[in-house]
Amino acid sequence: MESTLRSDSEQSMPYMLGWHPAFRIATDERTRVFAGEKSYTIEEIKQASRTGALLLEADIITYKGNDRYIELSHSFGKAMLWSPDARYYV
Repeated sequence: MESTLRSDSEQSMPYMLGWHPAFRIATDERTRVFAGEKSYTIEEIKQASRTGALLLEADIITYKGNDRYIELSHSFGKAMLWSPDARYYV
C-alpha cells in the first residue's frame, strides 16, 4: 500500500509521521513511568501536559502501577509523555 501527502500551498508544510501507543492507566500516587535513569509520577506528566508534553530520551519506557507493568522498548531517540487533564474524562 502506498500513501501520499500533498500540499496545494506554495509554502512548505513541515510534518512528522509517527505512532503512539495509548493506554488507560491507574493514576494513583504509586503509579510511575520510568525512562532511562529517571522516573515520573502521573501528576508530573499531567503538569507537563498543561503546556505541551514531557519530552524524554530513552530506549526503554516502563509503566508500573495498579499491579500492571508495561515496557516499551525501541530506539525512540526522543519520546513524549502526555496526559489529558482528568476532569475531561467522563
